[in-house]
Amino acid sequence: MKISIKGVVVKEVNYGESDKILTVLTAEDGIISVIAKRCRNLKNKSGASPQLLSYCSFLLYESKRGYIVNECEVIEVFWGVINDLKTLSLAQYFCELTLVLSPESPNSADFLKLFLNCIFYLSNKNKDMLLIKSIFEMRSMSLCGYIPNLVSCNKCKKYNPERIKFFISRGIIVCTDCSKKYLIGGHDIAPGVLFALRHIIYSPSEKLFSFKISDECLKKLSAISEKYVIYHLDTDFKSLKFYKSLY
Repeated sequence: MKISIKGVVVKEVNYGESDKILTVLTAEDGIISVIAKRCRNLKNKSGASPQLLSYCSFLLYESKRGYIVNECEVIEVFWGVINDLKTLSLAQYFCELTLVLSPESPNSADFLKLFLNCIFYLSNKNKDMLLIKSIFEMRSMSLCGYIPNLVSCNKCKKYNPERIKFFISRGIIVCTDCSKKYLIGGHDIAPGVLFALRHIIYSPSEKLFSFKISDECLKKLSAISEKYVIYHLDTDFKSLKFYKSLY
């Protein structure tokens, strides 16, 4: 049985003398693993070889060992990411986060679109890297069931962006008055940061990147979104540590 499918390679592992095991993010089936035979062989004449972060069209067939790549057409290679250490390290963090979240249908199509858009903006370098990072973190978490409730105060149901605390562990916002009565802790959150978080989580995908934020608020947004990911996934992201070591 042959299957035609498109996806982006989020992990590659050498296998045998000339093969690779590719982990691919697809719109239809989420994360799948495929074996690309002889793709490391310089004499391979089947066309361009799939590699990490390449967007490809695969023709697969099923065997007892799983999916085997019969044909592969590389649609896009994001050279602007691959040829720059900082953008590559951030893209590798996106790959690692994707593997941890392991998106499934029906949200895998939106997840793939998010991933490709973020990598596109990284490659073209026309958006701030911290902005792209925050968008990917919070939107990907929301798509995979970790969506916070930022509509209104969790207690009184009122919304006053000037007086809000964000409770990362519970994924809720509480006004400062209610937090004094019911909850201890929380992160004070500036109106600009709260606006950005709400936009990232609730806006339609075609408007996801269309907002402005000050440099000061962007730094706070990046810190909060990163803390949200690490707390809820409880994962040590090596690629994130490396990315941050470059600054």
